[in-house]
Order: sequence, then C-alpha cells, then structure tokens
Amino acid sequence: MDSSKGRNVQTVVNFEKVSEQVSQENLSEYRNLYREVCESASFRLSGRYVAKEVEVPGGESPLKLRVYRPDGYGQFPIVVFFHGGGWIGGDADTCASLCQVLADVANVVVVVPNYRLAPEWGISAPFEDACRAFDWAVSNAADIDGDAEVVAAAGEGTGAYLAAFVVQRALSMGQTLPTLQLLIDPEFSNWSFHELFKPPFASIAEAVAFLSGNEWWSGESNQFVESLIGNDRVALGIEQGPPVTLLIGGANAMEDVNLTAFVKDLAGKGGAVGMKFFPEDRQGFVSPHGEDGNNGGVALRYAARMLRYSLRQGWDPLLGLER
Repeated sequence: MDSSKGRNVQTVVNFEKVSEQVSQENLSEYRNLYREVCESASFRLSGRYVAKEVEVPGGESPLKLRVYRPDGYGQFPIVVFFHGGGWIGGDADTCASLCQVLADVANVVVVVPNYRLAPEWGISAPFEDACRAFDWAVSNAADIDGDAEVVAAAGEGTGAYLAAFVVQRALSMGQTLPTLQLLIDPEFSNWSFHELFKPPFASIAEAVAFLSGNEWWSGESNQFVESLIGNDRVALGIEQGPPVTLLIGGANAMEDVNLTAFVKDLAGKGGAVGMKFFPEDRQGFVSPHGEDGNNGGVALRYAARMLRYSLRQGWDPLLGLER
C-alpha cells in the first residue's frame, strides 16, 4: 500500500495493464479495477452537500441520476457532469468525490447521469442519455433548488465528449444551450483502446463516423446520433456555442503542437475558448489518477473556482487560459 496516496499500488498497476488491451473477456475486470482506482483516488471533502438518487422513466431504460446539492439556501447554478471510463466503464460512483468537490467549492448543484455503456447498449445510448439528463436538469431545476437559466455541461474523458455533444444537439435543434462547457481531459483523439493516437477530429460528425466503425459499435444504427448532428460544425460547438474551458494532461493524444493549433483554430473562428495544460501529467490525471496533493487535485479545484466565478459573473478567458 502506498500510504502517501492511500491506494494500493498493485491495483493501479493491474488497471493500467488491463487498460492497454480491453476485450470482451476482461471487460468485467477492467470495470472493477477502474472503480477501485477511482474510489481510492479520492479528493479531500468538506461534506457540505446533500446527495439524492433520481430515476427518470422512459426510453428503452430508466435513466438514473445522482444529484449533489450544496449546503445553503437559494437558487444554485447547475452543472450536468458526465463521467469518464472509455465508454465501457464508470458510473456516478467513480466520479463521486470529483462531483462532490464541484458541488462544495463551486457552490453548484451537480447532476450526474449513469448513462448506458458499451457493449451492452448501442452507439446512440450514451448520447441519448446525456441529452435526457441535461433536459431533465433544465426542466426540473426548481425541484433541485437550481437555476434553469444557468446550466453548464461538463465531463471528464469520454464524458467530456458527451458534454460537447449536448451543445451540438442544442445547436442543431434550436434548444436551450448550456451556459458554458467544462471539458476535463477530453478524449477527442482516443476513442478506444484499440485505435490509439488518432489525430484530433475536426468535427463531431467525424468523431461519430469513427465511433460507428469501432468494434464495440459494429452493426449498430447511428441514425439517432446523425439526427442530432445536423450540419458539420467545428468540434466542441465553439464557433456558435457557449464558452469552453479545457483542462488537459500532457500525455493526452491532443498534446503539444496539435492541441495548441486546435485551440487557436477554434478561438480564431470566434469561439470563447480557454485551456489549462498540465504537460507533466497523462490522460486520466484528474480521474482516475487524480487526488489531493497532485495536479489532479490542483486541476479539479481550479475547475471548481472557475465554475463558481463564471456561472455567476460571466466567463472570463483569463480563468481558462494557461499563463
């Protein structure tokens, strides 16, 4: 046991080994190890929040949500947060301490959906659940002491992609846009464990096209996804969408020249985009590998402070730009 980090080193080693080549045969092992690593990578918490479970009926399967409400009174801004896990793992438990920090430090209501995973469900399932969760948060804001006019979309890893997709859906269908986007270590260039180090996708449509050819999704219809995309737009919906802040670990496949060019290109198209880059860290440096005492903890509390300010005062690019 590594007492300084409060986690079993062998568990981390086993998780990283399994993550290198996930298959149908070791999927259950991957999920269990991912949960163990995430739960042992906890952040320091104050306990100034109340959690409750909500089940939203409808669709092919009821959607289960966890809602974290900060201590106090009044209408709070809302953050709909999507967990990571590579499309095949994770749930509200694996991002619990992360979301509790956001609720506490940012003083916001955090809504976390347990979206459906591959390979049990088809390609449309996580996208559909992400949209259902965001719509539920807006429609039921009063019931959770939230402000329906101030709702952010946020996520980590593959969950960051779902947050960005919610923006694309809103743009395509003329629906309520999130107030801003917080994307932590987005996997826009690493869609599966079998197809590593792809270049950054130029659009959501291109990413979906890649996903539809992935072995996890083979044979599944992506009509639902295509119906929400509409015209080909700049990735993340930055050109027409709300402001976005990116928190990126150095080993992310979008690092260095590609990432800098990517962000500058988006900003050059008129989007409000900021980036905080942690070059010495790797993919998953916030979750599952982050905790108080390393850059994962630093990044998370930075994100919480950014949300606290931006959702009340308006987005400030200096909060999102690396200096």
